[in-house]
Amino acid sequence: MDAQVIKNRVQAMNEDQLLARYHDLVDKRLMNQLDYQEIFELDFIDARLDDDDEFQQIKAVEKIWTDKRTELIGSFKELVSRLEAR
Repeated sequence: MDAQVIKNRVQAMNEDQLLARYHDLVDKRLMNQLDYQEIFELDFIDARLDDDDEFQQIKAVEKIWTDKRTELIGSFKELVSRLEAR
């Protein structure tokens, strides 16, 4: 699938579809599971959403959530390490 097809698909999405797909792809990115087509798709979705002020607020909240999630995962890993060391 070429980049233009992906871009056209993203442009055809309504707001709800766009946000749902964005969150799906961000979750996959956090788990390092994006393929190259999904990387392009996420870039096109980001570009489309960057113009939306409300979305900027959502991205700020998402960054906070991502930071907290990373912190929580780190504490789980630390706890597991301590338990395995016993």
